[in-house]
Amino acid sequence: MTDRGKRGLRSRPTVSPAVGNALLAALAAWAFGYGAYGVWRDDLDMPSVATLGRFHNWSQSHHFHGASAWVVAAGMACFGAGAVIYLIRRLKAAPGGKADRGLALPLCVAGVGVITAMQILNGLGFV
Repeated sequence: MTDRGKRGLRSRPTVSPAVGNALLAALAAWAFGYGAYGVWRDDLDMPSVATLGRFHNWSQSHHFHGASAWVVAAGMACFGAGAVIYLIRRLKAAPGGKADRGLALPLCVAGVGVITAMQILNGLGFV
């Protein structure tokens, strides 16, 4: 059960680290696979919630072809590589210890930044 302290409930239910590791591995595999498949088809489709002036229109998506598809796939690969590096460091860490996010965090942020920038450029009509 839970312990009551001065600030209310102290303990909370924990999720197994194996579940978190499996979800992170699945996310990294999806990023690599979806980017590679989109480049192979020469049509990388990135769903988008909002396009200029049409908020919450789920049917809109950004399609990337040629060099722009390669750039978005590189961003997805960068994100996937950061997730894999973090997963490896997390598995090597001592039980209950914290994993070092030294290289993983900048890789993930750079990957998401590239993807976001390409979506914005596509929405503005530059790509």
